[in-house]
Amino acid sequence: RPPGRDWGMEPLIEDSLSRVLREAPRRDAELRTACEEALKTLNERRAEGIRDDDDADRYFRPFQLAAQHSSAKIRTMALDAMQKLIAWGYLKGSSHLDGAGGRRLLIDEVIDVIAASRSFPYAGVQLQVIKALLTAVSSNTCHVRGDTLLTAVGSIFQIFLESKAADNKRTASGTLHQLIGIVFQRMEVWEQRKTAGLPPPPHAALLPPPEDSAAATKRTHEEAVAAAEAEAARAAASAEAESESAEGADPADGSGATADGDATSAAAAGDGEGEGDAGSAA
Repeated sequence: RPPGRDWGMEPLIEDSLSRVLREAPRRDAELRTACEEALKTLNERRAEGIRDDDDADRYFRPFQLAAQHSSAKIRTMALDAMQKLIAWGYLKGSSHLDGAGGRRLLIDEVIDVIAASRSFPYAGVQLQVIKALLTAVSSNTCHVRGDTLLTAVGSIFQIFLESKAADNKRTASGTLHQLIGIVFQRMEVWEQRKTAGLPPPPHAALLPPPEDSAAATKRTHEEAVAAAEAEAARAAASAEAESESAEGADPADGSGATADGDATSAAAAGDGEGEGDAGSAA
């Protein structure tokens, strides 16, 4: 079975990079070298007796290159691996990037790399982008803020607008609602603490209880599909009701007109009989 949360970080990285390495063409020397070096580092640390390593930041480079590959399969592998590493708290992105003046964190680069695949012309890659960005923003270990947060939300919105896959559009719509809810929850917590004169809360305190990312994405997708089906059912019921109302209105109008005509004829006949009786009496 594929590595799971209970396997730890190293088996997940080793399995993911080994699969990328098998798929990468020999001409992609940079990607293959990055994968081989990361696997070598894993083996060296294992030989040194280093266990329970939970910092995947040092292994980000091969996933970055794989996520920029022209192959949809390799991209999907890389995005899926990053999503799992973030979900399980291994890829935190807390280290500072070289030459960024101490202002840009690795998580900013991680989000940029994931978001860059939002326009990739393959539905599976777009779905992985949605899952990975939702996981990163809702994570208790990643600090996605400011422009990086806007990039994440904007990328999912772009998928909603441009994707040709109906399932991806519904999933993006549901994910956007979930992300906006998280952002507003953070705003409320910050405002409450500011009013009380308290310092800003830890990042984890701003978020809802942790939830398995795959289950959360599936639930979001199912809710979006259910909402779309319910809306379609309501529209169909409304159209049917309007049609029945229109069909029932025509006979009613005709019968009304007939009744009016009968009443007029009866009145005229009554007048005639009255005039005849008056003439006979005269």
